[in-house]
Amino acid sequence: MLDKRLPVPAYDHLLKLSHTFNLLDARGAVGMTERAECFATMRHLARQVTGEQLLDAPQRGCMHSSSGARLQVVLWTYTD
Repeated sequence: MLDKRLPVPAYDHLLKLSHTFNLLDARGAVGMTERAECFATMRHLARQVTGEQLLDAPQRGCMHSSSGARLQVVLWTYTD
């Protein structure tokens, strides 16, 4: 979804991924190493979705697009 620059469906998939992970984690089906990797992956995807939403904000006529550019810089600073 992010390759096609569709942040809203990508966010929806991220929520489903998070929910599925929580179900598996609650059942003890995820090991400690896998758990850390899954958290890192979900954090990375969340940052990508947020960045894509910020880039898309001016096209949607978002009123906060001027502050969005500042927020985007902050978000990308913490990604790596």
